[in-house]
Amino acid sequence: MCYCLANALHLDDEVYIKSYYSLKGGLNGGTIATMMNKFETGEYKMMGNPRLAMDSPNQELAEATDRNFFGFDTTINRWSTPFIMSSINSKVVYRTSDIMLRMKTPYFKKIAYSEHASLGKWYNPIPFLSTLFILILIQSLGPFSWFRKLLLLFAPAPGEGPSENSIENGYFKVQSFANSKSGKKEKLTCSFSGDPSNKATVFFLVNQH
Repeated sequence: MCYCLANALHLDDEVYIKSYYSLKGGLNGGTIATMMNKFETGEYKMMGNPRLAMDSPNQELAEATDRNFFGFDTTINRWSTPFIMSSINSKVVYRTSDIMLRMKTPYFKKIAYSEHASLGKWYNPIPFLSTLFILILIQSLGPFSWFRKLLLLFAPAPGEGPSENSIENGYFKVQSFANSKSGKKEKLTCSFSGDPSNKATVFFLVNQH
């Protein structure tokens, strides 16, 4: 997504990209175990550093000012919270941007990136409220071992995941909005029919050219 947006905007621009996810899919035990491990080891405290996965200081980063926004988002006219994978995915975007710069095919001179969940329309705040509750619960209680043990009792174990039916009937859609400091704007939409983790991710990995 960022690569396509980089081709559409001037390389010298300072660009803020915001991606909004709407999806349906199952939970993977390995993903949950990894999340709980970050709380157990204290690594979650490092996730606020946007340069965590970058190897050099050459790629300039702008401030992702809306990364913690929750409420009604007028960009998509939907209720929105931070996307649960945003802290991980943003590091991937920044690392890729750094690598592209070293390969002399840079994305942008300066980049900011954040991810958000696209939830219900204005008259239906229930998905927003339930998602917000889950995010606050995990963030607040994740550092406590009793909460992690309790959560893992009900979560699928590593190696376990959604059923075949759930995988086939899942979907995801992501809308990315790029706004440059010079006033240029671009939008890109990507969607896939199938579970985001267990079908879409696999499809994109094996269809790389």
